[in-house]
Amino acid sequence: MNFIEKREGITLIEVLIVSVIMGVIITITGTISGKFAERRSVDRVTTAISSTLYITKLKALRHGLEYQAVFTFVPENKTLTIETERGNSNRGSDIYEKETSQTIRVTEGITITPATRKYNFNPNGTLGGASGTVRIEPTSEN
Repeated sequence: MNFIEKREGITLIEVLIVSVIMGVIITITGTISGKFAERRSVDRVTTAISSTLYITKLKALRHGLEYQAVFTFVPENKTLTIETERGNSNRGSDIYEKETSQTIRVTEGITITPATRKYNFNPNGTLGGASGTVRIEPTSEN
């Protein structure tokens, strides 16, 4: 008596089960990779902003002049422009000369507020003038 049947090929049920499992795996992977890409974009923008602020502060300390960092976000183009400028005095500069400029492409679905923000650093390394927060967050869906 032989209970083990010899068969060739696979059944339709086995194909359907494997297809459903693959569909679930692909769906989960797509969702995770989308969130990862969004998070990566936020990290890239955050790193660019924080390193610019740090370098601007160090330049003010080293050169004994006021320096400022200017961030401008254009929602229509999804671009963030980061500029550093050197002042003409150690206190109360009235003329600023642009030193560096870079433009970063921001992923769709990310908002940066306010659209324009300036941070001014005094030669002693402190923030001069108004300070504030730059918010980088997912666009709210209505």
